[in-house]
Amino acid sequence: MPRVPTAQAAGLGRQAIAPVSIPVQSFSLPAIRVPRDERGAALSARGEALSGLGGALGGIADDLAKRQAAERGRALLQEAETASAAAVEDLLKNPESGYLAKAGRGALLARDETLRSLDAVGRRGLAELEPALRPAYAGL
Repeated sequence: MPRVPTAQAAGLGRQAIAPVSIPVQSFSLPAIRVPRDERGAALSARGEALSGLGGALGGIADDLAKRQAAERGRALLQEAETASAAAVEDLLKNPESGYLAKAGRGALLARDETLRSLDAVGRRGLAELEPALRPAYAGL
């Protein structure tokens, strides 16, 4: 976790700013002795401003990571939906073996097997997804 010298640690009596954790990389700075004069106060103010900037950039990075995860989840759901739709279409509309190509007694006899196959397509789609995305897929 980065450690930024604070005004309170330098003896200037200001509130210390909590360090900001950086999830990608960790580093530490050596202790810096700030002079107790106007220059020291200016350095402390800059340090506090930079610490605030680091916190803001960390927040932006977190938001970006959340957005990327959401976009990835939407893409995975769309792929699963597309694959399931293709499998269902094949089960129903295949000219040689699809349920809609059957008629009469053949259609009646194939009904239960077709329903089981459709259910298996849905279960297979759920099993291939990450657990966090399964509720969204089940609602499709």
